[in-house]
Amino acid sequence: CALVPMHTVVGQAKDIRSVTITMVVIACIIAGVVGVLIASGIQRNMKRISRKLVDVANGDLTGTVTVKGKDELRSLADSATHMIHNTSKLVGKVNNATAQLDESAKKVSTVSDIISDYSANIIKAINEINTGMEKQSENAEICMERMDILSNDMQEVSDVTKKVGNFVEEAEKMIEEGVQIV
Repeated sequence: CALVPMHTVVGQAKDIRSVTITMVVIACIIAGVVGVLIASGIQRNMKRISRKLVDVANGDLTGTVTVKGKDELRSLADSATHMIHNTSKLVGKVNNATAQLDESAKKVSTVSDIISDYSANIIKAINEINTGMEKQSENAEICMERMDILSNDMQEVSDVTKKVGNFVEEAEKMIEEGVQIV
């Protein structure tokens, strides 16, 4: 201690303190710059992911989510891309199912129209059959009435024939009696 003057030791300590403070300030500045760069990288990647997810929310199911780096945000972007792809496939399947449903509905409508037409034709045929049966019934009644009249007329003819036969027999008897008398 006696060999080195005190002011030299204090001066060197002040120099070391100044260098240390300068190094700490520079390290803080470097750490701040590195922190800002890392934060801005994270922010850019989050904005990319956010923008793509807003596009997806608005119906754009194309493309992929891209980010720079190989960290957790890359994993998140890959998962989002996978989700978008799967959602796109699902929407495609739903669209196909909807198209098939629409086609089936059209076929059902066509078949329904055909069945309706057939039903109308069957109802028309049943009405025609009913009309025909009513006419047949009326004609059968008329026929029965005419057969009754014919039967009565035939009965009258039979009665008249019997009377004529009786008259003929009486006339023959009278002729025989007249022949015998003469």
